[in-house]
Amino acid sequence: MPLDTFDMVLGVQWLRTLRQILWDFTNKRLSFQHHGRPITWSSIDAKASQEPRSYTCSGAEVLDELLDEFADLFDDPHGLPPPPPEHLVHTDMHNTKRMSLRGSAWTCLSKALYIRHSSSPFSAPAPVLLVKKHDGTW
Repeated sequence: MPLDTFDMVLGVQWLRTLRQILWDFTNKRLSFQHHGRPITWSSIDAKASQEPRSYTCSGAEVLDELLDEFADLFDDPHGLPPPPPEHLVHTDMHNTKRMSLRGSAWTCLSKALYIRHSSSPFSAPAPVLLVKKHDGTW
């Protein structure tokens, strides 16, 4: 596996897939098994390495190209957006009606045994959503 002179960052999640590895920091080698074959990665001496390659890209050029290509998406707004369709308009509900609906929902759900008071001394009064498992338990 030739690595040229590029640095690598090896994540723990990927290293874990290798199972056992031998990491020799003195000789700068990493040895492991891959599909039953022994693999050894070693560092390249500074004398033998090539000159570093440099890739530059002007961010301004790329940004200008994108702005030109999608100019209609980046127009400045001229006023407020259009109003939403009538079926999406929010109508505020009076607090007493909201509270009665909340009470009705509580009554229905507690009768169905979806809501019950906690008997745990460690529980705090906080809402909890129970989801029934495949085996029928909660």
